Amino acid sequence: MMTVVPPVSPAVSTLRRPVAVFLVAGILVFGLPLLVSCRLDQLLTAGPAPVVNLRPDTIGVAEAKPLPVTVTAGGQVQGSVPLTFESSNPSIATIDQNGVVHGLTRGKAAITARIPALEGVDRPAAATDTVWVVAVSVILTRPVDTLTSLNDTTCLTAAAYDKQGDSLTAPPTISKTSDPDNTLTPFGTQGCYRATKSGRSATIVAQLDTARAQRTLTVRQVVASVQLTQRSLRMRSLAETTSVAADARDARGSSVPATLLTWTSTVPAVATVDTTGRITAQRNGQTRVVAANSNHADTATITVRQDARAVGFAPVLDTIRRVAVVDTVHATARDSLGNAIPDSLVAFDWTSDSAAVVTARTLATGQGLLQPQKEGRSRIQVTAAAGDFTA
Repeated sequence: MMTVVPPVSPAVSTLRRPVAVFLVAGILVFGLPLLVSCRLDQLLTAGPAPVVNLRPDTIGVAEAKPLPVTVTAGGQVQGSVPLTFESSNPSIATIDQNGVVHGLTRGKAAITARIPALEGVDRPAAATDTVWVVAVSVILTRPVDTLTSLNDTTCLTAAAYDKQGDSLTAPPTISKTSDPDNTLTPFGTQGCYRATKSGRSATIVAQLDTARAQRTLTVRQVVASVQLTQRSLRMRSLAETTSVAADARDARGSSVPATLLTWTSTVPAVATVDTTGRITAQRNGQTRVVAANSNHADTATITVRQDARAVGFAPVLDTIRRVAVVDTVHATARDSLGNAIPDSLVAFDWTSDSAAVVTARTLATGQGLLQPQKEGRSRIQVTAAAGDFTA
């Protein structure tokens, strides 16, 4: 098979060559910007629209901090996207084109981050959020950490500082955030408190913006004087109990709880004392009871001396069957609680109402010596004197 190609005249051939050349040149000259523009537009507009994300943040006065910002498309973070930044209030905070925020003074400023307008971009994106410029630190100063008397007063002071450590003019607020036992009462200016009762520590907080400091303040009364209501006591029976009251006061004359006192007996064998000042007699003698706190104390003299409230003797004789036989009888004196009194503390006296029948004599030991004289009846009596009583 033969294909016939029509001949082309030189004139026609000459015409066609420039057309091809012009076509290639046009593509090279006009097509390159078109391709570049299409690729940039395709990068920013193809698929999901770009989203600028700002994360709200705070920054200290005199502090510089990068603004947390990201660009996402379809939930995917996009890297190296050019952004521009601006602040709504440059007197409070500025932001440079690297996205670094500079805090100048306390307050708030709206920071905007946007993808710059480029030729061919039909979906620009931007985001605006608030940045707070705040105090960086607060120092709360207390003159004392413990108030030792009721009605004592103290005033705490506070100051706020920027990132460079320079003080700010705005004063922090001072408040009592915890006082479980209601030990403090505010008075006068901010930060001043008066002690109202002893108890657990109270918490005082100073705050400016997000900067915060706290201290504890305790009311713990200290005894400045102790006085017992009785300086001497007489106890008349063993196992007898009695109490001594103590009046303890702080430096301002306020009463101090008795639980702050320590009670002791100098001779516990004679009388003991418990933590409340309750005294118990143990044996005859003398001791001192002391109520003390630190270097302050008072004492009471305690004398235990049994009183004779009853007396009996043994053996109990109702009949003596032989004349001229001497019988020795022993007597025992007892106090009001039935405790025997040592013979050495008792003065016994034996008598007979009929010496012609039986004579009675008191021995130095306190025993009674009975000697029959003849048959008959006689009443034998013994008395016991001990303490302030005779039984």
